[in-house]
Amino acid sequence: MNKYLASELFCVEEKTSFFPLNLKFALNSKIPRQEFEGSLLYSLKFDDTIIYIGYCFNDKQNDIRKSRWSKQLESILFRGYRVGLNSKSLIEVEKTLKHKLNQRDHANIKFKKTDVMTSKNRLIFASKHWNEIKLLDAKNELFLKRILFQIEDSSGLNSRKDLEHKAKELIKQINPCCNG
Repeated sequence: MNKYLASELFCVEEKTSFFPLNLKFALNSKIPRQEFEGSLLYSLKFDDTIIYIGYCFNDKQNDIRKSRWSKQLESILFRGYRVGLNSKSLIEVEKTLKHKLNQRDHANIKFKKTDVMTSKNRLIFASKHWNEIKLLDAKNELFLKRILFQIEDSSGLNSRKDLEHKAKELIKQINPCCNG
Protein backbone atom coordinates (compact mmCIF):
# COMPACT_ATOMS: atom_id res chain seq x y z
CA MET A 1 0.00 0.00 0.00
CA ASN A 2 1.36 3.36 -1.03
CA LYS A 3 0.50 6.32 1.20
CA TYR A 4 0.75 10.02 0.39
CA LEU A 5 0.03 13.07 2.49
CA ALA A 6 -2.17 15.57 0.68
CA SER A 7 0.47 18.20 1.54
CA GLU A 8 3.05 16.19 -0.45
CA LEU A 9 0.85 15.90 -3.52
CA PHE A 10 -0.95 19.24 -3.70
CA CYS A 11 -0.45 22.92 -3.12
CA VAL A 12 -3.25 25.39 -2.56
CA GLU A 13 -3.92 28.07 -5.15
CA GLU A 14 -6.54 30.78 -4.86
CA LYS A 15 -8.56 30.75 -8.11
CA THR A 16 -11.32 33.23 -7.29
CA SER A 17 -12.28 35.73 -4.61
CA PHE A 18 -15.61 33.95 -3.95
CA PHE A 19 -14.89 32.41 -0.52
CA PRO A 20 -15.40 29.63 0.48
CA LEU A 21 -15.49 28.05 -3.00
CA ASN A 22 -12.27 29.65 -4.20
CA LEU A 23 -9.41 27.15 -4.06
CA LYS A 24 -7.65 24.84 -6.47
CA PHE A 25 -5.60 21.90 -5.24
CA ALA A 26 -2.80 21.86 -7.81
CA LEU A 27 -0.25 19.10 -8.25
CA ASN A 28 3.11 19.93 -6.72
CA SER A 29 4.45 16.44 -6.38
CA LYS A 30 7.77 15.19 -7.67
CA ILE A 31 6.53 11.61 -7.30
CA PRO A 32 6.54 9.83 -10.68
CA ARG A 33 3.16 9.81 -12.39
CA GLN A 34 3.39 6.05 -12.96
CA GLU A 35 2.52 5.46 -9.30
CA PHE A 36 -0.88 7.04 -9.93
CA GLU A 37 -1.81 5.31 -13.19
CA GLY A 38 -4.04 2.37 -13.85
CA SER A 39 -7.05 0.94 -12.12
CA LEU A 40 -6.85 1.61 -8.41
CA LEU A 41 -8.79 1.20 -5.20
CA TYR A 42 -8.03 3.95 -2.69
CA SER A 43 -8.99 5.46 0.62
CA LEU A 44 -8.74 8.93 2.04
CA LYS A 45 -7.86 9.25 5.70
CA PHE A 46 -8.20 12.16 8.07
CA ASP A 47 -6.19 11.82 11.27
CA ASP A 48 -5.83 8.06 10.61
CA THR A 49 -9.58 7.52 10.17
CA ILE A 50 -10.86 6.47 6.75
CA ILE A 51 -13.32 9.13 5.57
CA TYR A 52 -13.71 8.08 1.93
CA ILE A 53 -13.24 4.99 -0.23
CA GLY A 54 -13.15 5.15 -4.01
CA TYR A 55 -11.74 3.60 -7.14
CA CYS A 56 -10.82 4.48 -10.68
CA PHE A 57 -10.82 2.26 -13.76
CA ASN A 58 -9.29 3.14 -17.13
CA ASP A 59 -8.52 6.67 -15.99
CA LYS A 60 -8.54 8.89 -19.09
CA GLN A 61 -6.06 11.31 -17.51
CA ASN A 62 -3.76 8.44 -16.44
CA ASP A 63 -3.26 10.18 -13.11
CA ILE A 64 -5.67 9.61 -10.23
CA ARG A 65 -4.37 12.75 -8.51
CA LYS A 66 -5.87 14.87 -11.31
CA SER A 67 -8.93 12.80 -12.16
CA ARG A 68 -10.17 12.00 -8.64
CA TRP A 69 -8.09 13.16 -5.68
CA SER A 70 -8.08 16.90 -6.35
CA LYS A 71 -11.86 16.72 -6.78
CA GLN A 72 -12.20 14.80 -3.51
CA LEU A 73 -10.29 17.52 -1.67
CA GLU A 74 -12.36 20.27 -3.28
CA SER A 75 -15.71 18.70 -2.41
CA ILE A 76 -14.91 17.17 1.00
CA LEU A 77 -13.31 20.37 2.31
CA PHE A 78 -15.96 22.52 0.59
CA ARG A 79 -13.31 24.92 -0.65
CA GLY A 80 -12.91 24.02 -4.33
CA TYR A 81 -13.69 26.58 -6.98
CA ARG A 82 -15.38 23.87 -9.11
CA VAL A 83 -17.66 22.55 -6.36
CA GLY A 84 -21.30 22.20 -7.31
CA LEU A 85 -24.36 21.87 -5.12
CA ASN A 86 -27.70 20.20 -5.65
CA SER A 87 -30.87 20.94 -3.68
CA LYS A 88 -30.00 18.47 -0.88
CA SER A 89 -26.51 19.87 -0.40
CA LEU A 90 -27.88 23.44 -0.40
CA ILE A 91 -30.23 22.47 2.43
CA GLU A 92 -27.26 20.99 4.32
CA VAL A 93 -25.28 24.23 3.86
CA GLU A 94 -28.19 26.07 5.48
CA LYS A 95 -28.25 23.62 8.40
CA THR A 96 -24.54 23.23 9.10
CA LEU A 97 -22.48 26.04 7.59
CA LYS A 98 -24.65 29.14 7.18
CA HIS A 99 -24.06 30.29 10.76
CA LYS A 100 -20.29 29.85 10.30
CA LEU A 101 -20.11 32.13 7.26
CA ASN A 102 -20.61 35.85 7.00
CA GLN A 103 -23.55 37.04 4.89
CA ARG A 104 -21.44 37.98 1.85
CA ASP A 105 -19.66 34.59 1.80
CA HIS A 106 -22.94 32.75 2.25
CA ALA A 107 -24.32 34.65 -0.76
CA ASN A 108 -21.54 33.11 -2.91
CA ILE A 109 -23.01 29.62 -2.40
CA LYS A 110 -25.58 28.76 -5.04
CA PHE A 111 -27.23 25.80 -6.74
CA LYS A 112 -24.79 24.76 -9.46
CA LYS A 113 -24.30 21.50 -11.37
CA THR A 114 -20.64 20.65 -12.04
CA ASP A 115 -18.55 17.51 -12.29
CA VAL A 116 -17.28 18.16 -8.73
CA MET A 117 -20.46 17.83 -6.69
CA THR A 118 -20.43 17.86 -2.92
CA SER A 119 -22.88 15.97 -0.74
CA LYS A 120 -24.64 16.15 2.60
CA ASN A 121 -22.05 13.84 4.21
CA ARG A 122 -19.14 15.90 2.91
CA LEU A 123 -20.72 19.12 4.13
CA ILE A 124 -21.21 17.63 7.59
CA PHE A 125 -17.50 16.74 7.64
CA ALA A 126 -16.51 20.24 6.45
CA SER A 127 -18.74 21.85 9.06
CA LYS A 128 -17.19 19.83 11.89
CA HIS A 129 -13.72 21.02 10.88
CA TRP A 130 -14.65 24.43 9.51
CA ASN A 131 -12.58 26.45 11.99
CA GLU A 132 -9.46 24.92 10.44
CA ILE A 133 -10.69 24.39 6.87
CA LYS A 134 -11.65 28.05 6.48
CA LEU A 135 -8.01 29.02 7.11
CA LEU A 136 -6.75 27.01 4.11
CA ASP A 137 -5.05 29.21 1.54
CA ALA A 138 -1.81 29.45 -0.45
CA LYS A 139 0.09 30.52 2.68
CA ASN A 140 -1.56 28.09 5.10
CA GLU A 141 -1.71 24.48 3.90
CA LEU A 142 -1.38 22.98 7.38
CA PHE A 143 -4.73 21.16 7.23
CA LEU A 144 -3.49 19.10 4.26
CA LYS A 145 -0.93 17.43 6.55
CA ARG A 146 -3.85 15.68 8.29
CA ILE A 147 -5.15 14.08 5.07
CA LEU A 148 -3.64 10.91 3.68
CA PHE A 149 -4.35 9.20 0.36
CA GLN A 150 -3.76 5.47 0.44
CA ILE A 151 -3.72 3.13 -2.54
CA GLU A 152 -5.28 -0.10 -1.37
CA ASP A 153 -4.41 -3.61 -2.54
CA SER A 154 -6.09 -3.96 -5.93
CA SER A 155 -4.50 -7.27 -6.93
CA GLY A 156 -7.04 -9.62 -8.45
CA LEU A 157 -9.39 -6.74 -9.25
CA ASN A 158 -9.24 -6.80 -13.03
CA SER A 159 -12.50 -5.19 -14.11
CA ARG A 160 -14.57 -2.14 -13.25
CA LYS A 161 -17.14 -4.49 -11.73
CA ASP A 162 -14.48 -6.09 -9.48
CA LEU A 163 -13.25 -2.67 -8.25
CA GLU A 164 -16.78 -1.38 -7.74
CA HIS A 165 -17.78 -4.50 -5.80
CA LYS A 166 -14.71 -4.30 -3.54
CA ALA A 167 -15.23 -0.56 -2.94
CA LYS A 168 -18.89 -1.15 -2.01
CA GLU A 169 -17.88 -4.01 0.28
CA LEU A 170 -15.33 -1.80 2.08
CA ILE A 171 -17.76 1.11 2.32
CA LYS A 172 -20.36 -1.17 3.90
CA GLN A 173 -17.77 -2.59 6.31
CA ILE A 174 -16.05 0.69 7.31
CA ASN A 175 -18.86 3.23 6.75
CA PRO A 176 -16.65 6.23 5.89
CA CYS A 177 -18.29 9.55 6.75
CA CYS A 178 -17.76 11.21 3.33
CA ASN A 179 -19.09 8.46 1.05
CA GLY A 180 -22.68 8.80 -0.05
